[in-house]
Amino acid sequence: MKKILFGIMALSMAAFGATTTNPGTVSGETETASVPVTVIAELIKAPTGLTITNDAGTVLDELVIDHGRMVIGKATDDSVAFEFFKVQRFEDKDSSIENSDLITDNQNNLHVSLTNPVTTLTNTSDKTASLTSTLSLTGGANASNLTSYNHAVATGDKVHIGRVISRITKDSLNAKTNKVGIHHNRAEADRPVLTVTLKANTTK
Repeated sequence: MKKILFGIMALSMAAFGATTTNPGTVSGETETASVPVTVIAELIKAPTGLTITNDAGTVLDELVIDHGRMVIGKATDDSVAFEFFKVQRFEDKDSSIENSDLITDNQNNLHVSLTNPVTTLTNTSDKTASLTSTLSLTGGANASNLTSYNHAVATGDKVHIGRVISRITKDSLNAKTNKVGIHHNRAEADRPVLTVTLKANTTK
């Protein structure tokens, strides 16, 4: 079976003029290794429920906040970075956020929350916990530095825009134990989670 598969692969590459050599081969004074490049894209059906997207409308697997490059031990202020998010539906381009089954007094409430807003960033090279980020939310007419808020959704509202803010303090950036390298919090078992919940408006 393996011989048949390899044969099919070889024929397929030959048909498209592809040549691959990996591990490498030596020819005279030259040694070469090459592999094909595969490009992958996933298409999904339009979600029917609430969906969190980025600012461009792409459905998210995770919200990534990038502080960029900073010189170790030289911070003169806190580092603040943020990412916008959108809450919307995808039934059609004119669909509204509200759910008619939940509506009371012509309104829904959208509850936005962050769990575990204080998170540790680990150095990817030596796996040591180093930097600390504190997250907060801003959305609608709500003040900043919140970990949750409610936003009234009226009939016809098609999108809600908010943002998640990350702050790494100057002291954390300048700690003597810090080491050069990329730091992130993907290794944390209890990473922060952004959650949106649509509820009936019970305010009379």
